[in-house]
Amino acid sequence: MIRFRVTLLIALCALIAAPSLFAAARIELARLDASMDLAEVLQQDGAFEAVSDDRIVLEPQQGSRYWLRIEPMQEPGRTQVLRLDRVPVSRLVAWYDPLPGEAPGELIDSFLAPPSGEPLRSDFSLPLRDARRILVAIDPLLPATVSWSLGGEREALIASRGAGNLAAASYAAIFATALVSLALTLAVREPAYRDFTAFAVLAGGFLALAQGHAFELPLLGPLLGAWGIGVLWMAAALCAASALSAAQGLLGLSGRAPALVRVARALVWTLAGFGLLLGILPATVHAQFAPAASAVLSAGLLLPVLATGWGWAHGARPAAAQCLMWAVFWLAATSQLALLSGWLADSGGLAWLQQGGTALAVLGLSIALTDRVIALRQRAEAMQALHASSSAVLRIEQKRRELVETLEASTGTAVEPSDLEWRAFRQLLVVLPDVLPLRAQALTVSGYRGFDYLLAEPMKEKPRICALLADRSSTLKGICRARTAMSLPPEGADPAGPRLGVVPLPVPRPGWGALLLERQEGAFATEELELAGEFAELAFKAVEQGARAVELKRRAETDPLSGMLNHRAGEELLDSQLRAARHAGEPLGVLFLDVDLLRTVNERFGMAVGDHFLRSLGGNLRPLLRDDDLMYRHGGDEFVIVLPGLGIEQSEAVAERMRAQVASQRFRSEQGPIKITVSLGVAALQPGDESARRLVERAARATEMAKGQGRNQVARAKGFGASAEAPDAPPIF
Repeated sequence: MIRFRVTLLIALCALIAAPSLFAAARIELARLDASMDLAEVLQQDGAFEAVSDDRIVLEPQQGSRYWLRIEPMQEPGRTQVLRLDRVPVSRLVAWYDPLPGEAPGELIDSFLAPPSGEPLRSDFSLPLRDARRILVAIDPLLPATVSWSLGGEREALIASRGAGNLAAASYAAIFATALVSLALTLAVREPAYRDFTAFAVLAGGFLALAQGHAFELPLLGPLLGAWGIGVLWMAAALCAASALSAAQGLLGLSGRAPALVRVARALVWTLAGFGLLLGILPATVHAQFAPAASAVLSAGLLLPVLATGWGWAHGARPAAAQCLMWAVFWLAATSQLALLSGWLADSGGLAWLQQGGTALAVLGLSIALTDRVIALRQRAEAMQALHASSSAVLRIEQKRRELVETLEASTGTAVEPSDLEWRAFRQLLVVLPDVLPLRAQALTVSGYRGFDYLLAEPMKEKPRICALLADRSSTLKGICRARTAMSLPPEGADPAGPRLGVVPLPVPRPGWGALLLERQEGAFATEELELAGEFAELAFKAVEQGARAVELKRRAETDPLSGMLNHRAGEELLDSQLRAARHAGEPLGVLFLDVDLLRTVNERFGMAVGDHFLRSLGGNLRPLLRDDDLMYRHGGDEFVIVLPGLGIEQSEAVAERMRAQVASQRFRSEQGPIKITVSLGVAALQPGDESARRLVERAARATEMAKGQGRNQVARAKGFGASAEAPDAPPIF
């Protein structure tokens, strides 16, 4: 017990004696010309004045520099540490008196470009070794009130680590909150959380810049230091702008006070513009107008407090807690601005307010927002459901449009009416699985436009569909006659069998048709069957429109009297045949047929006889032609026959058979049977024939030659062994 009391007494004496052991040092301050070097400063003993308290006021002035002279008074072998507040200085250089045989020692530090070493420092630490004198040159960037203290190395290390731990904890809390808010922003797409995320990041950034910790970052720190002290003021202004934006967004003022929101947005942009202006101003301007800038920014930081106070007064439920947190943040940020303007000196308590207060405000605001998460989630789920519904409708409309476009394209190229139906029905079966969950689909039509159809998709399901139609034929016909879509239960006793949906098709009676839909699970809803019916109606409308288009095209291209192609359509086909023959290097024969004395026949026996002859001419001559041969009415009693792949000799043989076929026919009239003959000119493709019209003209001249030789003749065009070409003269009847 006695030993314990003695030990305790020795410890108390040591604690009492410790301050006196390390507090002995004389500190003097001078403001000298910045051009003086160290040797000249050492000669200015009269310019130094003793510092009477623990604070030093620094006022930046161009062309001058502050010098500190410290005379340690501790015993040799002991080391004291002089700790100066870490205020914005462009350069801090310390020189130590050398010991015998040593060069002068030098220590360089800076607020904007700190040396590598212990991170998250809160002060400039200058060790006073072996009772040597030290001179410190300081170039302040902004007005500052610097507090200093002397202590032992262990005390300085404990204080430095404590300040670093406080800063690390504050930054961790701020940026972790920002990450959580960012995650919520991405999850619920809420602008309020987006604004709060921006505020949390900028609040942490401003704190790190004001404390000088941002300049310690690798890669980014040198860039910020090169920018200069303007980046700090810009961060403060942007932080104030983001705080106001976050405050009005978190309160939801857009629905309650749109006028106030407009004012707030204008102030946000004003603060942001003010910050950008501060960011580009030179350092000398910052030093001159730092107090004014601090006052403006402090007022800007007070705006969120006023906005939330207004919301609290008007019954906004979360506004009370938010107003308290914004007030805490305003105190923390304003104290930091006061420190940068030289109105306050740094201290441990001030660091707790600045760092801890900022972290507490950010955390408190995030907690105050938790009651919005459920409402936001519900709204997001409702929006997702609406989006999913809209997407489904959009997908159906897109498939509907694609079906219409595909049907128009496919039916537009169809030639035969039966081809129209097949293409449209096949396209309908292909597109249905894109809008409905189906395992198989089929279409059966009986008596539609004179044809029966049975199509299935996939094709391998066609035998099973045929068996199904055989088993349920009467049921399907009854559903189609009732014109009511139905979902049928599975076949047999197996309740897990495939479900069948039957959609009647708009087939005119006595015909009938059905669209059969099949899937494994779940009966077809009425909406699904109606949707399938709408798509089926599109297919049938496309068929009807395509059939009308084919008929109109046929009428436009057909001569109404002879039933052959008319002049325009025939000449277009002849042009294509001529190009194909020239490209392939194959022969092409052309016959020009002219009815002999048709005008005389019409005058003597009547127009009906002549028209009857023209109507029957195609039927009489078509058996003599191949499928690829072309015959069209050139005009009046003139016709052109195109013979692909035939030369002049073969074409002449075909013309002779035609002449003989017509000459062998007899046609009825009121005066009895009469004989009508034709004359034909034969021409073949030659290298000089650049157009179909030139080829037809040569064949027409040959026809004139045949008429001149007595009619009912076949003549070759000039250049193929025929007699001299007849002169240009009207046809001989």
